[in-house]
Amino acid sequence: MEKAKGICELICITTKVDAALLNKKGFVEYLWTIYSTPEVFKKVIEIDYMDIQKRCIDNPPYNYVVYSGPMKLSYIGFPVSDSLEHVATLVVGPFLSEMPTQNMIENIIVTNKLKKNNYRELKDSYNSLIVKDDKEIKALGNIIVNLCIGTLIESKATIIKGDLDSDFTIDIEENKLDLAKLIEDGHKGRAVLLHLIEKGASEEIDEMFNKKVFIEGIKSLDILKRVPNNPLRAMKNIMLSHNSLFGWAAEQGGLNAIYVHSMTERYAFVIERLNNVSELGELHQEMIVEYCKAVRASKDQGYGVIVKKAIDYIDINYKVNFEISDISKSLNINESHLMRQVKKETGCTIKELINLKRVEKAKYLLKYTNQSILNIAYSVGYNDPSYFSRVFKNLVEVTPREYKKNKILYND
Repeated sequence: MEKAKGICELICITTKVDAALLNKKGFVEYLWTIYSTPEVFKKVIEIDYMDIQKRCIDNPPYNYVVYSGPMKLSYIGFPVSDSLEHVATLVVGPFLSEMPTQNMIENIIVTNKLKKNNYRELKDSYNSLIVKDDKEIKALGNIIVNLCIGTLIESKATIIKGDLDSDFTIDIEENKLDLAKLIEDGHKGRAVLLHLIEKGASEEIDEMFNKKVFIEGIKSLDILKRVPNNPLRAMKNIMLSHNSLFGWAAEQGGLNAIYVHSMTERYAFVIERLNNVSELGELHQEMIVEYCKAVRASKDQGYGVIVKKAIDYIDINYKVNFEISDISKSLNINESHLMRQVKKETGCTIKELINLKRVEKAKYLLKYTNQSILNIAYSVGYNDPSYFSRVFKNLVEVTPREYKKNKILYND
């Protein structure tokens, strides 16, 4: 099972699609997810999982199942065996096998007996899913099979369309988060935390800690066993991952990217310095509270109009060479006044904001593309590659070349 869990994590991280292990009854034993599941799909996915579980058990050996349910959600399933005994089913999904269109969503509403006024919510939910074509699905199916059986073979797909149960209906209600239930569901608890951080919901965070539901949720994840014989490293790994996710949620909630960057960098440094699991647990709680408070403070105060417009200008124009005077002219404001105001509200100079923006974009390109460092430097607005390298090392503490070579080590 540990190997299967590792495969789930690997598939989820590389494909950005949820990966789950189902027990013999079709219930989720382990779930690795990056994004929170839209509320409208949660009941549907549970039913799809049950059906996929049955189909995989009856499937020919070394064949994976490509399943499409009544809501057009697609999955890839494969049975996991131990000494020829079926122990679990690995399911990757949901994803879409076609681009969501108005006609498709309207047909789903009619077929599944949904309310017509739920169109917008469904549209947003479908647009949040990744779309994979036939070649990508086939390649992913082969990867899953070969990872599970540990040898290289050419597997085949069994295509299955899930039937709609005549008694099956879905009620789409306003999203009401049941904190205790979601936390007890293990990884689903992370969706609650991200949602609360994004809202800056300090009171709800405090309530969650008072009820100790968060502690129970962490226990259910069994995170300290993820790195064999090294619970400290396991705890640090999950902390670094959560640090990035909390920062992302805070930015989605309106917290300035520059401030998010400074918070995530600071916590990453502290995480690596601590050498006690208990202290890391306390820091984890502190991180949640502080990210939440930062979002709330941002919503309550925020930057002034001038600074917001200056940051927007940088976000739009970071790829090209421009001067501070270009920003001031665009905003029709005195250059010196602009510089003072930005420094006062953000704590950074305009030049520092520009460099932070460009380096953040460069880190993404170094990590997820095969572009040369020279091309990346030019693409994020640096005409001098040597200067780009100096700025990058000053902010990230390694050179672009070192970052690209060891990108798997950096949890940005």
